[in-house]
Amino acid sequence: MFVLFNSTDTKSLQDQMTKLKVLGSSIFVCMVFLFCPFEAEANEYRFTSLYSNADGLSGFTTPAINDNGVVTFRATRDGNRAIFSGDGDSVTTIAELGASFDGTSFEEFGRFPAINNEGTVVFKATLGTDVQGVYTGNGGSPSTIADTAGPIRTNLVGDFGVADINNSGTVLFAAGLDAGGSATFTGSASEALMQVLDISPSSPSINDSGVVGYGFNGDVFTRQGDTVVNLTSSTPRFTFVGSVDINNQGTVAFVSINEGVFTLATADSQGVTIVADNSGVFSSVSLEPAINDQGDIAFLGNLDATLGLFVGGDPVNDRVIVEGDPLFGSTLSSLRSGFFRHGFNNRGQFAFAYRLENGQSGIAVATAVPEPSTALLLVMFSSVAFSVTRRKTILI
Repeated sequence: MFVLFNSTDTKSLQDQMTKLKVLGSSIFVCMVFLFCPFEAEANEYRFTSLYSNADGLSGFTTPAINDNGVVTFRATRDGNRAIFSGDGDSVTTIAELGASFDGTSFEEFGRFPAINNEGTVVFKATLGTDVQGVYTGNGGSPSTIADTAGPIRTNLVGDFGVADINNSGTVLFAAGLDAGGSATFTGSASEALMQVLDISPSSPSINDSGVVGYGFNGDVFTRQGDTVVNLTSSTPRFTFVGSVDINNQGTVAFVSINEGVFTLATADSQGVTIVADNSGVFSSVSLEPAINDQGDIAFLGNLDATLGLFVGGDPVNDRVIVEGDPLFGSTLSSLRSGFFRHGFNNRGQFAFAYRLENGQSGIAVATAVPEPSTALLLVMFSSVAFSVTRRKTILI
């Protein structure tokens, strides 16, 4: 039996054998790349200034950002303080000092508004009647979630952390009670206020399933309905747990303090994972970390008195921006109080307040620049370079 090739010659067979050898070698290279450890490369980011003092705004506070890239923040325009939202193309006024509301007017706003994917902003405010409350708005007339005209005592704006809001519009906040003690509540523009905790932890967090994450008495917990889970029960109790952030997988990011060590960690049903602490390259880590649904952790860290924004515990490869870096034609001079847990979204974008050496200040967004992985490029190269032209065979 013989095998005959169309236009057969020795060179044709040699060409195919050479291509097969190269293919085998290249597959080996790809396998080595995929399964052997390589040093991670730092991400690159594109920075966009959404609003600045060149737009007639000033006094920017820490922004929040939703998954659509819309930010909310407190700032002053034409001498009047307000809560704003927008994506940089325009700006929407959510509430403004002096604006008529509920028979009176807004007299002061909290520093940390939050925003959900529907564009609803939650903020704390004081009215001209000295009533303080938690409110939501999206550009129309704001709605009252709770205020001190009811069973909640005064100092609601400043004393009980930051209100949170999920994508269903449910607002979460902690407050003191006229009758004594404190509690944590949920509510919305269409749902009555409901007490979910009989304590007021520092800035608790709520995800889209209504699971509440919080730190209390040296541990980290989640609560959904009547079910309470201690996520840190397998570790020694911390001296202090700061505010937390919970994602839709139920993983909680938090910072604990124990014997002078500030530790940034995550906790879930599998246990506790340490991300960074101040015993190594970081001299401090912020008490307001953020976590998205991909499990990425964002926080402010201090490197030898230089503040930076990071997305993980590696000060080089997880670096987003650090004071002293070039930014918008000048140099970043201050990130202080520029980032908070609501400033990180599921697209991996960071919203932060900045100040430059040239005097410019504003709200910026950092977006990771996607690059094809080297492994993918190798596979693509293999599929092109190693394609073998099939020749018809005839068996006799």
